[in-house]
Amino acid sequence: MKKIGFSLFLSVLIFSLLATPLVRAENPTLILDVRTKIALRAAQLAVRSMPGIYSWEEFRSCSSFVSAYLRQLSFPVDGLQGQYKEYKDPFPWSSVISQMDWIRRNASSNVQDAPLIDFLEGRLWSKIKPGDLIYLQKAEGHNGYNTYYHVVVLVGYLSDGSPQFAEISSGREASFERSFDEVTNFYSKDINGKWNVKPYQTGSKKNEELKVTWFDSLAFLNNGLWLKPGVVTPNSQILSNKFSTIVTVNLYDGTTAVFEKTSGTPWKEVAIEGRKIFFAVIGRKLPANSNIGEVFFQSHEQEIYDSDFGVFISQEGVYQHTWTPQLISRLETFSVISGFGGLNGTTDTAIMRPLGRETNGRVSEAVNRSPFTIHQTPSVINQDMLLRQDLLEVANDPKNKLFGAIPVPKGNLSSGCVNYDPETWSLLKGYLKQRLSKGVGVVFSYPGFDQDLIFGFDITKSPFIGNVFFKWCPESGKITCDSLDRSIYRDTYLDELSSE
Repeated sequence: MKKIGFSLFLSVLIFSLLATPLVRAENPTLILDVRTKIALRAAQLAVRSMPGIYSWEEFRSCSSFVSAYLRQLSFPVDGLQGQYKEYKDPFPWSSVISQMDWIRRNASSNVQDAPLIDFLEGRLWSKIKPGDLIYLQKAEGHNGYNTYYHVVVLVGYLSDGSPQFAEISSGREASFERSFDEVTNFYSKDINGKWNVKPYQTGSKKNEELKVTWFDSLAFLNNGLWLKPGVVTPNSQILSNKFSTIVTVNLYDGTTAVFEKTSGTPWKEVAIEGRKIFFAVIGRKLPANSNIGEVFFQSHEQEIYDSDFGVFISQEGVYQHTWTPQLISRLETFSVISGFGGLNGTTDTAIMRPLGRETNGRVSEAVNRSPFTIHQTPSVINQDMLLRQDLLEVANDPKNKLFGAIPVPKGNLSSGCVNYDPETWSLLKGYLKQRLSKGVGVVFSYPGFDQDLIFGFDITKSPFIGNVFFKWCPESGKITCDSLDRSIYRDTYLDELSSE
């Protein structure tokens, strides 16, 4: 009887074990907030751009990897092929020490320090954000004693709270999926399992403790890396080879200038009837919208869109924050167009043809004309709904105390084209028309941006050009500009400025 009972018990136990599903621990996944998406995409593109094992001689080092990462975020990186050679202080392509000097010199408000032991023991994860560059010191290394030795990018945090990094290090290829143990394997522990972070004793005086330093590159970018007022100066040799006259438009504040040159001489800013600068209305800001950001991340693998700030960065690192993209075109002629931009009435417009880089590296003119151009404010009855002409007439009147660039973002009023009031347009058009036969170029850009990069950006395929945007964006019919309501300027803006 006991044997029967035991057999029955054993059968029930085996059956219950077989019937109970096995519970397997799931691998932690990367938490994809906005900053993590940006850092991940930039790191992925940086990894693709740097194939091969770590090699100092072939410029594949930890510092050059973060330079490749920052280049994807449109930073002015001192490139191996002459990029940003005319930029006053470009980010160093290599050397963690030189990079840290640059960061402290240019972005002191976006850099923090802490004891290295706090990083190694995991006490800084609430402070270091996805996208931050992390510079690690070491007691002894190839850069000397008690100084920076290695740099990594924090891609983000996994669902179990652990960090994920991007880097390249000795004996390994670049990766955007490094673990904490992998990026800290050059540090040692004592017999008790505690990190050895003692500084190297270089003299009788006690050395300072080793530290970790992190740089919030995304905050530095979005706090106005490219958003500077003033004149954009031509800086591409290609412009010198193709044009004798250049019109530049600052896509931050609409400042416009005209440059001329002769063979072998630098570009010289010229005056038109005594004036060297003019002011324009430019495109509305790109949408800062998380729903658009989610769709963008899933549908675009080669580009970056920061839905917190409304910033698009092309695969080539070309920055854009309004519906007016960076663009270089040849000005062919002028024409008065009826119904331009879907408006009733007429618009006196410059006909422009974009320049782009072919697969063989040669720069040529596009087949189609540019959808973005410079023109006079449209001659329509209700055009003052956006106060373009009213604002521009004040901004371009040297006798008015409000003479100057229209304050940002009050001048971001168009759907993408660059607008001038009739009097200013007449001056510009009259001057440029006489020089068309010798070649007139138009540059939409930001002060200091490397204009050679713009030739690699095909605006016809840009996600933020009207007809393309409408195809991939599910909310394109509802959201075509930023959330600022500019109708309030109609009756109050000029009066408020006049009373200041």
